[in-house]
Amino acid sequence: MRTVAFRVPSASLGEATDALRTLFDERRLHPREIACILGVTGEPDAGVVERALLELGAARLELTADEMRAKWVLGVSPTADGISSPSLLVLGRRDDEATLVPGHLRLALAVGRTRRFEAAEVGTVAQVAETARVVEELIAGLEVDSPTDVHLVHVSAALPTGRRLDRGRSAASLSRGASALGVAVAMREASLRDLDDDAICKRWQVFSSNASTLARASGDHSDVVVLANSPKWSGDLVAAHGTLSDVLDAEGIWKVFGRLGMTTGSASLSARDRKRIVGVVARCELDPHGSVRGMTPPKLENEGDARRRTATSLGAVFGSVSGEPSACVSVEAEHVGPFGGGALTVIARY
Repeated sequence: MRTVAFRVPSASLGEATDALRTLFDERRLHPREIACILGVTGEPDAGVVERALLELGAARLELTADEMRAKWVLGVSPTADGISSPSLLVLGRRDDEATLVPGHLRLALAVGRTRRFEAAEVGTVAQVAETARVVEELIAGLEVDSPTDVHLVHVSAALPTGRRLDRGRSAASLSRGASALGVAVAMREASLRDLDDDAICKRWQVFSSNASTLARASGDHSDVVVLANSPKWSGDLVAAHGTLSDVLDAEGIWKVFGRLGMTTGSASLSARDRKRIVGVVARCELDPHGSVRGMTPPKLENEGDARRRTATSLGAVFGSVSGEPSACVSVEAEHVGPFGGGALTVIARY
């Protein structure tokens, strides 16, 4: 088994669907192979893009859109100002004759789903525990050598209708935070017995180093994707991840590249190393105090503007180091990475 990955442009709805249709028409990818589609779109409503992608896949497989949704995990966000070239990362699994290379790890992919959550359970320890259970099961199925070989756990988090706002955070924020802490528990970065409901979106010193979260409007369960390097998988893809201390942490970015065997220490990646990059997922939560390295930028009128500034900063720093303009940057990343910072995952050709 091997993981296959394709990056497609998504500045508009038409661009995203045309690019995916081309992959199908050229027989480079079959819709049956797709496990998940993650990334950002230039459209203001990411749900429109997700529905169009599902309809395209459903038509090829002669399924309904609801049946298609059960097969693909979708994690598409509207673009932030820090993305100069919105794109989607299409990940699939292919069972072919690719040969295992003894002693070498290759990218493995697993997807799963939590049980249904009641509205009152979202943003609570119940959501943390169930998320952790599913993540642990998926990791076990990939037969990784070590938890450190798990490089990205994406959760399209449950957000049932009827969840009230409380504890000073939105329901979406609490769902993302609980999901990230569930990943942290599964990865042994946190202990479930040390957590309670009040820890979610408050105890920022507890975090996941490899989670990625997105709240699913009107979704009563969470979809989970695990990417890890496994000795039981073949192909030419590998991944690495690391944490970022803040949006300016170029050194943290270089460390992730170094784990992939890329040349570090120069002003930016070489052209050869840039060609190896298949996908980038960067997450950084807004510092509620608005400061970066002790300096406070001009106050903005609303949180949306502040988040766009955060995305712009992180996107610019990553682009400067990598020469890569189409990283998937999320600035809604509660409990992902250290307080005021975040996390980075890079998928590359071996």
